[in-house]
Amino acid sequence: IITYIKADTDIFVRLYYGWILAFSYRMWCIQLEETYSPQEKNNHFITKAAWLSVEINIHCLTSLIILVLQGVLPSSSLHTHLFSSQPRESTFRSARALSGTFSSITNFSVSQFLNKIEKISILNHFKSTEGDNVECPLKFPIHHKNKHKEKISSTISLSSSSTTINDIEKIIIKAYHEAQNIMNSLHLLQILKENDLNDIQKLNSFVFHQLDSKSKVD
Repeated sequence: IITYIKADTDIFVRLYYGWILAFSYRMWCIQLEETYSPQEKNNHFITKAAWLSVEINIHCLTSLIILVLQGVLPSSSLHTHLFSSQPRESTFRSARALSGTFSSITNFSVSQFLNKIEKISILNHFKSTEGDNVECPLKFPIHHKNKHKEKISSTISLSSSSTTINDIEKIIIKAYHEAQNIMNSLHLLQILKENDLNDIQKLNSFVFHQLDSKSKVD
């Protein structure tokens, strides 16, 4: 919830807790791999689809942060709490509405859709910065469902931030150590030590081969 759903979570806090979850699942998986048969492991572990989702989500989040830091993507790309089907449906409805109030056209090409999305993006930019211009402020109507929404703080401008790739690596390593502490409190680290996997590089390499060899989702 903190990582992907809460709107007011700082983006680096999202990154930290997301990697804690990913590392915890990796350690848990290895412990089950070495203790149970494949069938028993499947009964005790999360589904392959869920595990792949955890890995894909945190890698995508990390990539987004890096691209925003490099200025390739705008900071609005970090609105991870909006990454669901409902905003996409809303965007499509808005794009369709741009055809005209009395237009009966409901379908359009990809090129036309991208042109409409560009216009919507400009309007959303004006809306998100409506309070910045003190002299000539723009005021947009607010839907009653959005009046009590949490303040979004993850939209900080990382392009002007002093954060570097090394800082991101430090956050990930810190998350790894926290995951170790969690697993240690559950007495699940002994298997990792016995198999010489109590190292972040070896752990990641082992899990990569596991996921790569079993990438087919049931």
